[in-house]
Amino acid sequence: MPSIARLIAVVSLTLIGGCGEKLVGSPGTGRGDADTQTDADAGDVIETQPDAGDAGDAGDAGGGCASGLFFSDGGCAPGCLNDSACPSGICLASHDCFSCQNDQQCADRRACGTGTCNAVCVTEAPCPVGWSCCGGRCVDPSSDARHCGGCAACNTGAFCGLGHCIPAVVSNVCQQPVVRVVLNGQAIDDEAGKSIGAALAGACGSAVTLVIGATSDAGVFDVITGEPLRTGELLVMGGGAYTQKPVAWLEDHSFIPVVDTSTASELRYTQRDGGVVCTFPLTTISLTHDVFVVELATAPSGSVVLSAAGYFGPGTTAAAWYVVKRMAPSLASQTKGWYVVEWTDNLNGGTVGLPDELDTWALLASGL
Repeated sequence: MPSIARLIAVVSLTLIGGCGEKLVGSPGTGRGDADTQTDADAGDVIETQPDAGDAGDAGDAGGGCASGLFFSDGGCAPGCLNDSACPSGICLASHDCFSCQNDQQCADRRACGTGTCNAVCVTEAPCPVGWSCCGGRCVDPSSDARHCGGCAACNTGAFCGLGHCIPAVVSNVCQQPVVRVVLNGQAIDDEAGKSIGAALAGACGSAVTLVIGATSDAGVFDVITGEPLRTGELLVMGGGAYTQKPVAWLEDHSFIPVVDTSTASELRYTQRDGGVVCTFPLTTISLTHDVFVVELATAPSGSVVLSAAGYFGPGTTAAAWYVVKRMAPSLASQTKGWYVVEWTDNLNGGTVGLPDELDTWALLASGL
């Protein structure tokens, strides 16, 4: 749903303006040298001992220790003190953060890999079955974009699916074994997310598992910033940056391909490189005529997010309809990472105010 300011812009006038296709080069699908992870890379020395200067006072419950340390046996040790020290909001009894993002969120002599704290490794021996030892940390090569299929990272614009770096395009969503629908408590957004998740899971068949969750689910997002944390899952969201905190985080940090840069008088969608995809006077956008975006984004953690949102609530409902009815049935042919579509409700037939086959659907632009 849009902000309050948007709700005053509903005026039905003749459409003027338009959108043009702007295609960008195909992202690399191999493994590159770039690595945005916050923990150490292969070959780095993992330091698990606290500095001598970090020692707290005897009996201190943690307040005398530096950030990322807790009071233990007369001194400060690595690990989380309480839930507020962890992005997921959960500090385990072991002083490991659930869904860790760096080594400082793990207890002594443990390292963070693929969101999990495990013993520092030299071989795969201390790692979970099927995981690899890369640079002293245990990682899951089947889903970790930083260590996909081995110890190398996927290039920008790709994600790790079943151990392979593949382009972040809609036709590849079945390469994530779990489709998780993220709920935010907004009825329109939640229904849109549920219908999209069910359609994609149905199109993928037994290859994926459908999970209906919420933004508060442990380890899915940073509870403060909204940064997506979960790997190995396709996170599906109805609604955009105005109602979905994770989408707002992706926009703010330039990880989502198309952003809403609308003004008080103009609807505008812009690519993250600054190229304008589409503009319309706001006086032409209403509850029965909208322009929506369906797009994939990858976060530094390796999370893969699919969002679908219109300018107004009915536009988000229309976006979900388009995914369910037009995209999911021909999933293999959806080889773009984002789609911008104009929806015009048929006021003389069908269900007024809701999307259906009698409405007009125009693909205005798509790209990678």
